[in-house]
Amino acid sequence: MTEMELGAQSNMARSSRFAFLDKARFVLARTDSHFLDVHAGIVTSLLIVMAQKNEAIFHHCSRVSGYALPIAHSMKLAVDKWDILVVSALLHDIGKVGISDRILHKQGTLTETEWCLIKQHSGHGVEILSPYQAFRPILPVIRHHHEHYDGQGYPDHLRGEEIPLHARIISVADMYDAMVTDRPYRQACSHSCACAEIARVAGSQLDPVVSDHFLNISKSYQPEHQLLNYYPGWNSMN
Repeated sequence: MTEMELGAQSNMARSSRFAFLDKARFVLARTDSHFLDVHAGIVTSLLIVMAQKNEAIFHHCSRVSGYALPIAHSMKLAVDKWDILVVSALLHDIGKVGISDRILHKQGTLTETEWCLIKQHSGHGVEILSPYQAFRPILPVIRHHHEHYDGQGYPDHLRGEEIPLHARIISVADMYDAMVTDRPYRQACSHSCACAEIARVAGSQLDPVVSDHFLNISKSYQPEHQLLNYYPGWNSMN
């Protein structure tokens, strides 16, 4: 393969990889949300770093954004808040770029020390993003997306509505995608199994209201990586 062909192949891969970002900008452009449009350059740069570090994490974050938007739509979240949700979801695991690949790709059970390192990723994400003033509104979401509704999460053991709403939405989307996607240490479970688990932990690990909205959507639209199609107008980008 020639150098020109390699370059063209690389550009096509990049175009496909960041198609979600283009779709998100299209949807947000139809609202009063301009954050992603104005700051697309820095967001894209961070996503490139994430993708080069770990493709699986990048695709996970993209899918979580896709699941989070329809939840926000169902909850009638003000459209001028959607930009914070989308960017927070896209970057919620950015802190994992500082974690060893040996830990991220480990097929066996994590040791207590390794698990402690994994749990630091939300704080690392805040450290990465905090120098950029425009990201200040999303920092609490990045920090608290692993808090539990009952206060048993991390890093600050917030509970209930102490947890930012955007973080509570991302927690549901994050948990769903984690279950229906293959991981190094286990195989993916089915959509119905994942929804049953979300229903089981609603009110303890997850916000029960957010969980109900997700489950209601999933009954009608069978998400499994296609929940984006729920948003009106999204298909026009296909």
